[in-house]
Amino acid sequence: EHAAVALAQAQRNQAQQDVAALYRRFQASLSPTVTVESPHLKVATCYRPGEGRMLLGGAFIDAVTRPNGSVAAVIGDVTGHGPDAAALGSSLRAAWRALALRGASLQASMKTLNSLTLDESDRAEQGELGLGLLATVCAVEIDAAGRRARFVHAGHPMPLLLGQDVAQVAHTPGMMLGVEQYGDWPPHEITLPADWGLLLFSDGIVEARTGDAHDRLGVDGLRAALAGLWRRRATSSADLQSLVDAVQAGRPDALADD
Repeated sequence: EHAAVALAQAQRNQAQQDVAALYRRFQASLSPTVTVESPHLKVATCYRPGEGRMLLGGAFIDAVTRPNGSVAAVIGDVTGHGPDAAALGSSLRAAWRALALRGASLQASMKTLNSLTLDESDRAEQGELGLGLLATVCAVEIDAAGRRARFVHAGHPMPLLLGQDVAQVAHTPGMMLGVEQYGDWPPHEITLPADWGLLLFSDGIVEARTGDAHDRLGVDGLRAALAGLWRRRATSSADLQSLVDAVQAGRPDALADD
């Protein structure tokens, strides 16, 4: 009997290790190491899973140098958690990357991502959960030499522009991906200041709990936290990790979402 119990425990431990390894592989596909070769700007990224859970999420990030020398970046978030959300997030990131490297326009890319989301949503609705999938996305193309940035976004928070102040880029959000076939995502272009930065973020950080259950960081809180980093030009991946650490300090359950 003792041998049987020990064997069962060993099998459970192995199964848990296998699940953890699968989780890490999925998340690595959604938040890969981003390397951008550009003489005009640098890119730093940070990913933190919500509450340290081993629940597969669909948040994704990426950045590439386009054929015309501009730099394109994307951040997105699929609703919910689980294999379907993770699979869609991985597919959206891969599709966006291929389109960006081919030089597709931001609007054309968003329409393709929307079609992909609709297709995956139809498949998911036939599964056990009976739920469709939606995704929010913000994509940007940056001409750093010309100090221009063009955005499209589908229901996702707009980035923070770092200049003399830290302010959120103002633009009416387009429809989330997966809602309807023929959505429209008009681009929005801004002039970048002489000394600038952009922070693309997901709603997981602004919804972080900073006090009781009803007290959230919010965009204003993120702006305030980022202002100190920007004054020091602290913009590395380690600096972004420190920002998330500060938000989460003393509250292990502060980050409910990725």
